[in-house]
Amino acid sequence: MADCNLFFCDSDNDSSVDGGDWCACLQAGTSTIPICTVGIALPLIYVALGMGAGPLLSEWRGQRLEDQLRVASIAEFDDEPLSGDRGPLGVRLRYSAVGPRV
Repeated sequence: MADCNLFFCDSDNDSSVDGGDWCACLQAGTSTIPICTVGIALPLIYVALGMGAGPLLSEWRGQRLEDQLRVASIAEFDDEPLSGDRGPLGVRLRYSAVGPRV
């Protein structure tokens, strides 16, 4: 009868216990080190990519906006005073901008 746990497989014969085929795999020479390495490395890679991708994406969007503003121009500009019963309230600005088609 075999006694299987996560790291060791001690058995008197080559059969696995209760269908625990992973125990037989360990007896055949398969190591758990690659599985553990992937289990530890993948979450760390995801966190690193998440932390690094945010600033890069923000920088890319800022660069794109700067490029669009550099090419854009104001096609029309109009202002009119707004007045109420007690005097001027402000100024209404109307403008249209022409920019590159994306």
